[in-house]
Amino acid sequence: MKANEIFSKTIKFVWFKIGLGILHTIVAILALLILTGLVTIAESLAIVWVIIIGFLYGAFAIIYQAIEFLLKAGHVAVVSSATVNGKVPEDMVNYAKQKVDVMQNFKSITAFYFLFMLVRGAARQIANVVMSVTSTVTTVIPGGSAISSLMRSFIKIFLGTIPEIILAYTFYKDNQRREKAALDGLRIFFKNFKLMTKSAFITSLLIVVFWAVFLIVFIGALFTALINFNFLAVLPILIIFFIAKVLKNAFIDSWIMVKMVHTYMSVAPNTQLQELDFEMYRKCSKYRRLEERAIEQKSEVA
Repeated sequence: MKANEIFSKTIKFVWFKIGLGILHTIVAILALLILTGLVTIAESLAIVWVIIIGFLYGAFAIIYQAIEFLLKAGHVAVVSSATVNGKVPEDMVNYAKQKVDVMQNFKSITAFYFLFMLVRGAARQIANVVMSVTSTVTTVIPGGSAISSLMRSFIKIFLGTIPEIILAYTFYKDNQRREKAALDGLRIFFKNFKLMTKSAFITSLLIVVFWAVFLIVFIGALFTALINFNFLAVLPILIIFFIAKVLKNAFIDSWIMVKMVHTYMSVAPNTQLQELDFEMYRKCSKYRRLEERAIEQKSEVA
């Protein structure tokens, strides 16, 4: 299946993400309005109200992040399966629920975050090593520094998709321990680094263009409202900004995830694993830590 076909057939997850994002936006705006009202009514208790509302919103934000992760993980699981098997699971919602059983796959959400923050850190360190080599080459080319800078920008954007890509591989290798699957997945990613970079360049361009156009319009509208002292127009403009962010997270980020996972899972099953070269291994402490955890987990099982 092609990436755009998978995206269209899993659009249900996008609607879920939009609903969750709108709920988050409404709660954030209500919290701000309530806090403003309470502080206005009782200025002497301003600090108390800030602490109370901040605590309540913080608790909501934690719950929101957990639900958002589970929803994203479910989408990743379905995309991974569709890419490898050539078809979307018939009951994809139920399939996603089974795959994101945190107790079965990662024992706890906390364990997942520790693992994938480690994956992200390792990926960033390895990419920095790769880009440092690229920068050395491009410095001898006219305009090479500009090319190198542009490449770094796109690399930083697509690095954000690595945890989702590695998650897709752990779902594919659900018979392996999580650290071992994550380690192998990361090796496969950088074995196919050129292919992933090429795919990321096109998809990351969507983010750059979207935010460039939107920010120009947003800043222009906000500046016009402020310079004309039309403060009543500021709130609708901010609401539009939040809605645009929700739509970007739901549609553009989901499309990029589908495209990157599809590209990766199309080659991952047939990629031969290999160790990183010594120089890269020496410079990447987080990668070494991930490898150590994989070995520790293997020893615990044995």
